[in-house]
Amino acid sequence: MALDLPDLKKILYSRVNELPTLPVVIPKILKMMEDNKSDVKKISEVISYDPALVSKIFKVANSSYYGFPKKISEIDRAVSLLGFNMVKSLAVSLGVVNTLSEPRSKRFFSETGLWFHSVAVATLTRELCLNIIKTKKKDYLFVAALLHDIGKLVFDIFFSDLFEQAVLDVQNSGTYSLAKSEKKIIGVDHGEAGALLLKRWNFPDEISDPVMYHHSQDIPSNVSSEDMSILRICDALCQEFFYESIDDIPDPRISETDLENIAIKNSDIKKLEDFLHNNKQNIADFFQSIYQV
Repeated sequence: MALDLPDLKKILYSRVNELPTLPVVIPKILKMMEDNKSDVKKISEVISYDPALVSKIFKVANSSYYGFPKKISEIDRAVSLLGFNMVKSLAVSLGVVNTLSEPRSKRFFSETGLWFHSVAVATLTRELCLNIIKTKKKDYLFVAALLHDIGKLVFDIFFSDLFEQAVLDVQNSGTYSLAKSEKKIIGVDHGEAGALLLKRWNFPDEISDPVMYHHSQDIPSNVSSEDMSILRICDALCQEFFYESIDDIPDPRISETDLENIAIKNSDIKKLEDFLHNNKQNIADFFQSIYQV
């Protein structure tokens, strides 16, 4: 019997307190990034109190993904070169990963596959925004893309038996997506579950809304249809290009509506596919620098 959304909220809200809290540095960084008076020095000072985050920032800055000519060993320099939005993205995503990714026995679920896919979607999202529709105003979508599938971890932690049923349902049918199976068996899909957790952690709507609706066709009028189309297109392309798991049935179909929402053509989709093909190793290196010890 499927849980309905109020039941899921009640269970999630009661159990989320069992999880470790996000590192204190994250809300501080998010707040500082919204303050126009914040500068590299102030942000670097806050980051320096979290050695794990400092280590990851250096690892990313010195990875082949960026290819800076000289090794970076000063946090101010790393923050300056990576940019505020990338530093914010790293802080948020690493905080969530460390909080949710505890060792568990998973028979049907690849956590590594989830995060690799998420990095690929985030990277493609940035490419689409900067070089296809040519806007710098949607940096928040990089974070949303990194976190768009965390609802799968929520299900794995809190509803593991039901989640296994949903995965088996997809494997046995081979005809529809995991999100549809989750709806049938649990009552909501992983987008909705992930967004509930993000809202519980006080993430802004511009991040939690794309996570919430990325598998939904019924999008409220106050949610950006453009943001949803960007995330859906990149998610579909990465499912098709990097599909290596039995966790989900790839559904790479891209709707004409999504193309129209962001005014791009099939020729632009080909450019994005070429980008994935040409940057597969860079994406893998970026993933390694963020999520591997």
